[in-house]
Amino acid sequence: MFENLVGNNEIKNELENIIKTGKIANSYMFSGIEGIGKKGFAREFAKHILCLKDINCNNTCDSCKKFDAKSNPDYVEIDYGEYKKDIITIDQIREKVVNNANEKPIISNKKVYVIDNADRMNESAQNALLKTLEEPPKFVVIILIVSNDNLLLPTIKSRCVRIKFNSLSNDEIEKAIGKKTDDELEILNGSLKDYEQLNDKLEKYRQIIDLINNLKTKDLLYVLNNSDILYKNKDEIMNLLNYMNVCLLNNGMLDLISVVEKTKQKVKMNNNYEMTIDNLLIKSWKKINGKE
Repeated sequence: MFENLVGNNEIKNELENIIKTGKIANSYMFSGIEGIGKKGFAREFAKHILCLKDINCNNTCDSCKKFDAKSNPDYVEIDYGEYKKDIITIDQIREKVVNNANEKPIISNKKVYVIDNADRMNESAQNALLKTLEEPPKFVVIILIVSNDNLLLPTIKSRCVRIKFNSLSNDEIEKAIGKKTDDELEILNGSLKDYEQLNDKLEKYRQIIDLINNLKTKDLLYVLNNSDILYKNKDEIMNLLNYMNVCLLNNGMLDLISVVEKTKQKVKMNNNYEMTIDNLLIKSWKKINGKE
């Protein structure tokens, strides 16, 4: 059933057993980091919930054919991106779920709603959905896909069967996208979320290595004038600083890690960004070169 999906074999068995026994709950929450295939699992699970035959249907029933053609009227998928916003709004939840949840299925015995990035629902949207979760029609199944379940109301979480997905192993990642170097696997870190930006991230991480080498071999003015990797990537600074710590640890430069950690705190506190990076570089250079 899930043979084309990579990883989380225990969850495959769990979902297959649910389909085989017919013990399907009204609501599920698929949680785990981004890029590990939760949406693929949700879609495949939904397809078999809607299937009009048994587990060995092999796409022969009308429901499965329409599902593959993305025209099954009993399947609804929701994501914040379709409205080009950063959140899922109450209007989306009302339009896609609440207003038609009580309408009976058209071709299947169930109706399935998959809400991707459900942790992007604002509080109003969550409260609107909660009414359906509290008293769902017997034919409705709702699957929430989340990366951070702490952003969901406790009352939402308490009404869902929670299924926790694990990160992908390096072997599973290579099974999905082919052989990768150790550096590439380190960047991916158990997820395929950054796969499309892999080369860009790899180049940025190489620049972090160059920066650390410059701290050891160049004068301070050179370091300050050649550290654009930090100055010009504010949106990615936490990832870059985390990787900097990894490099420092690997090179036995443990006394600099505390400097990086203090920098991370200042970034989180919205201190002046350029001054914060200046301070990081100056303190790091002085420590390495015995100028403190």
